[in-house]
Amino acid sequence: MPDDLKIYASCVVAPCRPVLLFLKEHGIEYSYTEVNVLKNEHLSPEFLEKNPKHTLPVIEHNGSYISEGPAIINYLHDAYRVPRLSKDVQSQVDQLVSW
Repeated sequence: MPDDLKIYASCVVAPCRPVLLFLKEHGIEYSYTEVNVLKNEHLSPEFLEKNPKHTLPVIEHNGSYISEGPAIINYLHDAYRVPRLSKDVQSQVDQLVSW
């Protein structure tokens, strides 16, 4: 898998954390761009080209943009062939990351 994964996120936006933890846990290399929501960078025309919903996180991979943490994690499971958890364990994880 090419190392062209980019993530646009913010350290103050809670939905970014599970994606960043997933990347770190599985040793997936990526480039990180901090989007300063306090300066409304997520509303800039450049960012809206990546995600018209102006939400974080967003990844860019192989020329495509994917938003929403759970969708990103599902994509990364498939793209990097990361084994999935059993249904029991996954339900516990889903509860933790959805609060």
